[in-house]
Amino acid sequence: MSKQYRDRFFLVRLAKDEKNVKVVLLGVTLLLLLLLGNSFYLTVQSLKNSQPILPTGLPLVSRAPTNVSVEPSPTAIPIQKQAVQQGPAVKEYFIAMGAGSSTAADWTDVPGLTAQIDFGNYPSIKEILFEASVGIPTANEDASVRLFNVTDKHPVWYSDVTLTNGQFGASSPFIYDKGVKIYQVQMKTSLQFLASLIQSRIHIILK
Repeated sequence: MSKQYRDRFFLVRLAKDEKNVKVVLLGVTLLLLLLLGNSFYLTVQSLKNSQPILPTGLPLVSRAPTNVSVEPSPTAIPIQKQAVQQGPAVKEYFIAMGAGSSTAADWTDVPGLTAQIDFGNYPSIKEILFEASVGIPTANEDASVRLFNVTDKHPVWYSDVTLTNGQFGASSPFIYDKGVKIYQVQMKTSLQFLASLIQSRIHIILK
């Protein structure tokens, strides 16, 4: 085989191989395009069949058909309220006047023991009493306690009560004035020894 013939043979063979490579590359390219097109088609179909998503990530709520009948909500039945039975009405009131001491031989104000009261604010008063208890260190005298109407400048009639050491007592039902009045606690002692007023109060009893 001559050199010229060999060169021509190799050129023909090379051209044939290049043609085969081009055919193969074209086939591979077509196959890739086919696969990409198939993948794109499947993706589009999947998106069409899927439910749209809100920006918040929640699915859209489909509207109810207009021809679907909706049952009316049940009518609320009013509940009858039962009357609550009240307890017995208050029949007694206490107004604390306070504590103090005195060595006076005659009626003297006990400092700080005053109160402004309107007995007209208490309906159906049956009676009002003045109550007190005293302590006498020497235990050898009596002490008397009463109310004084500062507004009208007179004692509260029948409000006085006389006590011995450690004794608690109540006055007779006293005569009271209606309207706003200032009441003062007064004390006196039989021997001018110290007498301590442990407590004093006004006891209002209703009918």
